[in-house]
This record gives sequence, C-alpha cells and structure tokens, in this order.
Amino acid sequence: MLRVLLIVIVFLIAGFAIYAFLKRRSKQEAESDIEVDDKTYTLELMTAFVKRRLDEITKINLYDIGLSEEELKRRKQKKYELKKALKGCTYGDVNDKRYVKELISDLLSKEYGVDETNISKAIPFDVPSLLTAQDKFDIIIYMYKKEFGYEALTELIKRYNLATLKYLQGESKPSYVITEDEISDIYEKEKLVLSFKDKLEIVVQRIYQHYKGYSSIDEIRDMNIDGVSGGVSGLPESFISQVAQTGTTDYIEQVSEHKVPRACDSIWIFFQGKSIRLAFLSFGTEAERYLVNFLKLLCERGILGEYSGCCEEFTRRYNVDHNIATAVVTSAVALTDEQMAALKDKLEKISGKTVTLTQKTDPTVLAGLKVELEGRQLDGTVKSRLDDLSRKLNELIV
Repeated sequence: MLRVLLIVIVFLIAGFAIYAFLKRRSKQEAESDIEVDDKTYTLELMTAFVKRRLDEITKINLYDIGLSEEELKRRKQKKYELKKALKGCTYGDVNDKRYVKELISDLLSKEYGVDETNISKAIPFDVPSLLTAQDKFDIIIYMYKKEFGYEALTELIKRYNLATLKYLQGESKPSYVITEDEISDIYEKEKLVLSFKDKLEIVVQRIYQHYKGYSSIDEIRDMNIDGVSGGVSGLPESFISQVAQTGTTDYIEQVSEHKVPRACDSIWIFFQGKSIRLAFLSFGTEAERYLVNFLKLLCERGILGEYSGCCEEFTRRYNVDHNIATAVVTSAVALTDEQMAALKDKLEKISGKTVTLTQKTDPTVLAGLKVELEGRQLDGTVKSRLDDLSRKLNELIV
C-alpha cells in the first residue's frame, strides 16, 4: 500500500511540474517574439542572433528531446557537420566557409524573417548615397565573383587600371593605393542590379566575416592574388590617445579625417609584384588588426588548430586578473532579463566576484534552475528532486 501511495505521489508531482512548465513556456514564447522595429534588422542584432542559434545547435543534447531514430540520426549528422565546418573556418577552408554561410542564410531568411522589405535596414542597398566605401566594395566584389570566381579582384584591378602609382593630397611621393573615390566611381559606372538573393548573400558575408572570418579582409584573402596584410603602417591607437591628451586638436582632426592613417586602417594587398594599399578599408579597431596578425602567426608556425585553446587560456587569465567568475544557468525555458539580472546579483554576492552569466535551456529539467559556478553546481530543478525521490523509493522497495 505504501509503495502504491508513493508512486501516486511521484506521478502527481511530475504532472504538476509538466503542467507548470508548459504554461510558463507558452507565456515566455509569446513574450520572446521578435519585436520588429527599425533596429531589428541591423547587422549587430542579426550577428548576435546567428551566434546564439549556432551555439544552440552545436550544444543541444539530442537524446533529451524525444526524436525518432531516423530524425536523431539526421540531426546528429547535421550537428557533426556544423562543428567540423566551424572548426574548418578558422583554417580558412573555403568549403567549410560555404557550408556555414548557407546555414546563416537559412537562419536569417527562415527564422529571423529577413526578406525584401527589411534587408536594406542592414545595408542600405536602395540608397547609394548612404552606402559606405566598404559596402560598395563588398557589392562590387560579390557581383564580380559571380562572374569571375576567385579572379574577381584581379579582373577589377585590371579593368579599371587600379595598380598604378598615384599622388595623394598631402603626399610628396606617389604610391600604389586604391582610394574611396575610385571605389565610388566604379560603383556608379557598374550600375549593378541586385536581386534579393544577392543582397542576402552580401549581408551573410558581412555577418560571417565578423563572426568566424577574417574581418574586412575575409573575401580578399580568398582571391587569387599574391597576399594580403594589415596593420603594418600607420599610427597605433595608443600613440593617438597620448597625443589627444596633449590637446593637439589639429592633429587629432587630421587622424579622424584619415589624413593621418591609423594602424588599424592599414590594409595592403600584394598584386603582381606591387604592394597596393586599400585606403577605403579598415579593420575598424586596432584589436581586430592584432587578432588577424595573431592568426597569421599561428598559421606561420603551423599551430592554427590551437586557436580555441589560446582563446580559452586568454579568457581564463583575463578573468583571474579582473576578478571575474563565469556561471551557467540551465532552465526549462529561457529566463527573462529581470530574472537573469536578479540571479546574477545573487551569484555575485555569493562569489564576491563580477559574474558573467550565460543561460542554457533544457526541457528535461521540467522546472527550477541548475547553476554551475566555478566548478560548483547548485541544482534546484524538479528533475533533480524527482530523481532523488525515485532513488529513495527504490531504496524503500528494495
């Protein structure tokens, strides 16, 4: 009789937990719908979405979501292929790059809702006056690549005679350089007509190069040229900051107007024996330039496969130096921003450190939270309680 009563209690608890979980999930799903406004389709928000989805795809436990044998096999293969491709991207493998970009394209069009009506919010394709020099160059290279493949950049340089010495304003000697004005003139002359698919592929490339690629030089490095380099000339950010503190405003204005080049603005290609500076391109920040040079160093030494380990060790050392603790919270459904903030505050009081909190969702926990903090695990999930109750029942029965 006691055995039957205990079993009934277990089923009642499980039923209540499942009901609460389903009710809460339906509510949070409604709250988590994308709030569409002018900022929804920016490159920054779409990049963040892609990073989150790819992370979910590679880390999800497929055995816990009740898939059929055939579907489980298919999803396992997809997960394996994605992990392999993401790793191959760090080596610059063009096939892995193509695979990841196709998946990003599917995520944007099928899940994020990117279509003809909103894609120009990411890059203003329909308003040429708003396009940056990099936007125009990306569009030109994409269209040339459709026709000439990896000879696209070579064809562009030859067609418009770009590999010639030029005198720039303020310089006493001529140099090999491709300027922003030249890119704008080429864009106007080409009169390119883009389909939605073309626009989507250009947006995908921009997201890819900042997520897994080589920043502004990602497409260039795939071209059939002699090489590409960055950050080998110009002033470092540290020096510019020191000058700014002296109050030399005229000099700072020249830097901001690109009359005096920064190191992170320095991108060169090696083409048929000539070093040509791409004056219209920039890494954006000196940090990106350091990253590219670091990757080049790993390639030269044949240890690019250690890149992920380098990142982990750098993160560990940075966290130790800055008193930062990492924590992971697992719940049946995604927590709200308010819940995450409250949990982060409690964990910081417990650890005495600044906590970087990330969350994972796992439907099998049913309800409650499981928190991992610096090797410690705090498990307050319904699943844990049911497992504990089941274990005690087995002990009683035995």
